[in-house]
Amino acid sequence: MVQSSEGLLVDIREDGVCVLTLNRPEQSNGVNLPLHLRLQSVWEELALDARVRAVIVTGAGETFCAGGDFNRMLDNSQDPTAPASMMRRARELITEMVRFPAPIIAAINGPAVGLGANLAILTDIILIADSAYIADPHIRIGLACGDGGAAVWPAVMSLPAAKRYLLTGDKIPADEAYRIGLASEVCSPGDLMPKALTLAGRLAKQPVRALQDTKRAINTHLERQLVGALDVAAFAEQATLASPEYAEIVRKLAARAEGTGQTDQSTSVAR
Repeated sequence: MVQSSEGLLVDIREDGVCVLTLNRPEQSNGVNLPLHLRLQSVWEELALDARVRAVIVTGAGETFCAGGDFNRMLDNSQDPTAPASMMRRARELITEMVRFPAPIIAAINGPAVGLGANLAILTDIILIADSAYIADPHIRIGLACGDGGAAVWPAVMSLPAAKRYLLTGDKIPADEAYRIGLASEVCSPGDLMPKALTLAGRLAKQPVRALQDTKRAINTHLERQLVGALDVAAFAEQATLASPEYAEIVRKLAARAEGTGQTDQSTSVAR
């Protein structure tokens, strides 16, 4: 039975695979506050559910996740209390995903931008559609890459590659994501979910203790790397969230969005 709450579909299948679907397709699966809070809580819930042996994260429609919901960005730029609470929530989400015991697969069906990119990169295995891409355009809107990018990307790709893509905000196309070892496989859009389900089904059949202990041991490296980097990155983004430069860029984006009806990061800044 599929459960729906705050823009997230949770489908726990009989084979032990749980499919999480970001379900705000009209907003390109942009993450508003209710969805962000749901993404934080769902990992704790699933970790306690003995039925769940593997998880797939994907997006409804043609986008994996366009990042932060634009209206939320606009509200936060005008709220002096927002930066600290945003960074606290981001850190909690990162910690929950890194410490989640079962393997997580990202099935990137379309653009994975900003927070969406970091949701994907925090998983254990990435499958990506050949038409999709990954991008973290924080820099382009005047923000430091603090909600995962600056801390996590250097741990999952080379340091030069992380710098190249984070400092420019450029897209990482599917074939490039595979070339640099970020994605495990590039699939046609029609093959993406079948392949993700097959892989998740294989993982779900592995001996639970051995699988989860191995993942925990591997992720110890990531956790150690995050200890210092996440603090520095979060502080930097918190500071830039309160900067006049960010407020001005968001104001200009809001004016442009009003004229185009465009409300997501994937089309507004990740070009």
